[in-house]
Amino acid sequence: MHTTLEGVQQSATPAIRGPLQVYVVVFALGLTLAAPTRLGQAVAGLCFLGLTIDAVGVGPLRWLGVPVFFLAPGLAVVLVTAPGAVLYELGPLTVTDTGLQTALDTTVRSLATLSILAYLIASTPVSTVVLTLRKAGLPNVLVELFLYVYRAIATVMAEAERMHTAATARVGFGNRRATLRTMKLLASALFVRTIDRVEALDESLRARCYDGEPPAQAHVESEGYGYALGVLVLLVGVHLL
Repeated sequence: MHTTLEGVQQSATPAIRGPLQVYVVVFALGLTLAAPTRLGQAVAGLCFLGLTIDAVGVGPLRWLGVPVFFLAPGLAVVLVTAPGAVLYELGPLTVTDTGLQTALDTTVRSLATLSILAYLIASTPVSTVVLTLRKAGLPNVLVELFLYVYRAIATVMAEAERMHTAATARVGFGNRRATLRTMKLLASALFVRTIDRVEALDESLRARCYDGEPPAQAHVESEGYGYALGVLVLLVGVHLL
């Protein structure tokens, strides 16, 4: 049985709930992106990783493997193309001090932001996020864009889950060689299937006469002010070190 994103959200028990959860995530993202050191970014990532595990458990975290898988090639390119003092050479590939520092900075910052967004996506119903964004005065076109991106993320997760289950059933991860071959096939097929599913989503919205108004009416009260204050104080404190 496949685990859907909506199912995880419905069963989640986050310490911070409602619009407050969205505000905390947005503020934490801003602090993480502006953090001058990797320490602040790492602390933010670990903090929200813990909040995610507390809310939904460890299982859904495997979905983070999808963005990490696509992030890794870019980091490898940065590692061997940045100019600077040579640290290591392997044939035509050269690792420099600048490339290593840039790759480390990008890795920590990316993983931290992924952890924060994972907490929001895994434990917050989309209706709560949409209502919060609308109350904050965000233009409808941006709210609509968020809905499309959200559905695309959910589609990627669902497709990756199905394809991984199918590959496992066919012993696609039996050894290292088979694993590499299977991962290569899954990556290419996942991209194509995701595009097809997103196009189908767009067609279904048009068929239902979607006019740009987000379908979100439920109201949720904010909870967990103490946890929110503790998280923000921790992040600001590390940021000021």
